[in-house]
Amino acid sequence: MPDFPTVGELLESSCAGNPSRTAMQMESDDGQYRRVTYGELWEKAGNLASFLVGLGVKPGDRVAIQSENRPEWGLAWIAAMRTGAVIVPLDALLGNKDASFMLEHSSASVLLVSRNIFNKTWKDNPASFNKSGHIIVFDAVESTDPRVLRLDDCIARGAQSDNQLPPLPGPDALLEILYTSGTTGNPKAVMLTQRNIASDILSISRMFTFTERDVFLSVLPIHHVFEGTVGFLTPLCAGTGITYAESLASTSLIANMRETRATIMLGVPLLYEKLYLGILRAVSKRPLSVRIPFHLMLAVARFAGFFGLKPGGFLFHGLREKAGMGTIRLFISGGGPLPWSIARGFIELGFTIIQGYGLSETSPVITASTEKHNNVRAAGLPMNGAEIRIGEADSRGVGEILVRGSMVMKGYYRNDQATADVMENGWFHTGDAGYIDREGFIHITGRLKNVIVTHGGKNVYPEELEEKLDSSPFIRESLVYGEPISSDIRGEQVKAIIVPDYDLIREEWASLPHGHFHHEPSPEAIRKEIDRAVQQLNQHLPPYKKILEWTIREGEMEKTSTRKIKRFLYKSTRPGTF
Repeated sequence: MPDFPTVGELLESSCAGNPSRTAMQMESDDGQYRRVTYGELWEKAGNLASFLVGLGVKPGDRVAIQSENRPEWGLAWIAAMRTGAVIVPLDALLGNKDASFMLEHSSASVLLVSRNIFNKTWKDNPASFNKSGHIIVFDAVESTDPRVLRLDDCIARGAQSDNQLPPLPGPDALLEILYTSGTTGNPKAVMLTQRNIASDILSISRMFTFTERDVFLSVLPIHHVFEGTVGFLTPLCAGTGITYAESLASTSLIANMRETRATIMLGVPLLYEKLYLGILRAVSKRPLSVRIPFHLMLAVARFAGFFGLKPGGFLFHGLREKAGMGTIRLFISGGGPLPWSIARGFIELGFTIIQGYGLSETSPVITASTEKHNNVRAAGLPMNGAEIRIGEADSRGVGEILVRGSMVMKGYYRNDQATADVMENGWFHTGDAGYIDREGFIHITGRLKNVIVTHGGKNVYPEELEEKLDSSPFIRESLVYGEPISSDIRGEQVKAIIVPDYDLIREEWASLPHGHFHHEPSPEAIRKEIDRAVQQLNQHLPPYKKILEWTIREGEMEKTSTRKIKRFLYKSTRPGTF
């Protein structure tokens, strides 16, 4: 990959060098894959950019995109970039109220959307976006509003126009305004420049080797910075292909892997957990002649792992091929800590899985393991160009992770105070606590704002306990939090909200002798299973970390689009409440 300082130059070079290679593809309703080559992508993006210029879009104007993952998303992004506009990627799951706030806050003048989102969010009142702006829909829709346009028509009109595109933006030009996912309830608008994102793309390309045979399977929402930089821009700048997954179901993902011979996939921990458990469940439904050899080989792989050996690549070669996952060479996990039990499971099956760490404010990647230097229990090694240090470390070396480098954001849009709160002499305060081990790997212990301070002044990081709780087969997910002991006593006590895995509990219950007489486990039986899991964890914890009380939640906890629990909805604010 050429060492260009801007995303525009990186994309232009890649498209020019790979005109006939497939850039993006997605399965259509007829079961066939529609493909866009690099040459078509750059040409159509240029035509759409010419049309946008004719609408009055100038360098520095805001152009928003709100859509599910699909090739048109990337086409719209590149077109907006070629006009010199600042791109505002919006979560496809946002409703009219939240989306309207972000569009108004960013002063967006053009919105590009899919038909589904247009019909759900904007059809009845397109003026709620911008009374003088335009909405460009990726598909045909019914609308009499002259400001609602169809993408194909815009591309065709742009091809016939003589509008001149401005020069590609320079390194310091603002490229994106990203709204944080809102785990705290207060999203901020992160400003990223051409240099910020280009430097991260180049750092990734220096730590990993990509070839023309690589195909990324895109499953995370592109509006999020992790997928946007690592799963969208990096593959395109490297000249590889992208397949957009039709759904997040394990069966669909595996079908897409098989049909397009995908080699790399990005995911969040919950996605990998579902994929791994899906493999185990599929095996459990096979005949005994399949199950017994599988579990014997799994035991061999686990035993060998104690000696640093990884025989899974050989032992499970046939299984991976039959499952349609034989071409996968790399799984990349981000967006949160990957449970060791899941990471170990993938390794035992012969897959390479690595973790990375970053934030929207850092474009995002600042640490990652590599295929050669991989510690799946850590968040990785510092990326090229990322300076990392631990601020105000305690006796264990744990403190706030600080980072400095060209990937660090310009600041928060229209929020100077928030910018000043996290920037100090060029160092960005991540708000995450962690430490650096002897080999230079970064370890994340939790978010500082989530830390629980006990009566004795001890710090408890809830993420650590949640990972241990979630490793129980009977617990689907959990949230650990601190509750004030009382108004008179300083400090917090450790409590938890737990969502049981009801399906697995029912399966286990049905296999027991009494299951034939009582088809459903009683609430009390479920509580006993969860209490057993909690007490088993408590036995291995120091007293100040023990979970003193817990409550069961029936349904799944509300999450962001990247599957992070919205803690602010559940964290207790006073004794006795949830």
